Amino acid sequence: EEIIHRDIKLENFVFCKDNKLKLIDFGVSSKFDEKIEKVRGTDDYIPPEVITMGKSNYKMDIWAFGILLVLL
Repeated sequence: EEIIHRDIKLENFVFCKDNKLKLIDFGVSSKFDEKIEKVRGTDDYIPPEVITMGKSNYKMDIWAFGILLVLL
């Protein structure tokens, strides 16, 4: 199943013993096909249109990855 993480940020990435980067903390994630009415995540990584419309979708994760690239 496809999952929307909804809280992608630097703090949710860890390096494992084999030097692989892994995404952790799926506490606010949801299934891709679920209707998501409640906005969750870290404010600095949430797209403005999601905040104004009050609905989230998979584009939140894409936006958050873009923010990460800018920060790096």
